[in-house]
Amino acid sequence: MKTRKFRWISIIMVALALIGLVGFQLSTARTALADSSISPVGSWVVTVEAEGQPTIIDLASFHKDRTLSVVRNGGTGEGVWEKTSPNTYAFTFWALLDPDLAPPVNRVKVVSTIKLSKDGEQYTGSITAYLYDKDGNLLFPSEAKVTGVRMHVEPMP
Repeated sequence: MKTRKFRWISIIMVALALIGLVGFQLSTARTALADSSISPVGSWVVTVEAEGQPTIIDLASFHKDRTLSVVRNGGTGEGVWEKTSPNTYAFTFWALLDPDLAPPVNRVKVVSTIKLSKDGEQYTGSITAYLYDKDGNLLFPSEAKVTGVRMHVEPMP
């Protein structure tokens, strides 16, 4: 009787150990997959297209610390980004604009969601830009589509 009881206890303990090992391996695999997924970290040439407006080209750099730097004609911007789902990211940045180039707009807050391509070399998304005057009054929001192409080193021939 004791042998039978010991055998069942042993079987249960082995089963629990195996279940724990499988759970650990699945958890580790999920973490590795999340860690190995593509990221926007790097520099991008960004095209902004709003209906009825001229196309704008920006340069954006996504940093590992989840900050963002943007350069555009007439101003620069700083912001933050985060992953919202697989290959999808949200970001917000503020840009101070040259009032001589964009009167009466003095600054702009941009919020966006982008989705990276499977190879991580391009992204598409949409933005809403909130434009403010020099006194901080919201003038109007503006929506646009964005596409980004990752920059790479191009050695000289």
